[in-house]
Amino acid sequence: MAFQSFTSIQTVVCPSCQGTGCPECQNFGVYALSGDRTIIFSLPAFLDLQKRKQTKIVFLAKRIGLLVLGVVTISILWSIINKF
Repeated sequence: MAFQSFTSIQTVVCPSCQGTGCPECQNFGVYALSGDRTIIFSLPAFLDLQKRKQTKIVFLAKRIGLLVLGVVTISILWSIINKF
């Protein structure tokens, strides 16, 4: 059985780097405060936040592109149908 503390732990994300790690937060990015103690941990190596953010932006750009292409295609087809 593990020892459990009933003190609340507040997770804090560095405001400068938003959790990616910078010199201000000593490259930790995310840390926790428990009473008067600071608990420092690092993200697992498989979580590359920069790459995830870039992938998310590419995904959203593709989604918007497909949406615009669909609207343009529908409007062109609609105008062709209405001409007949």
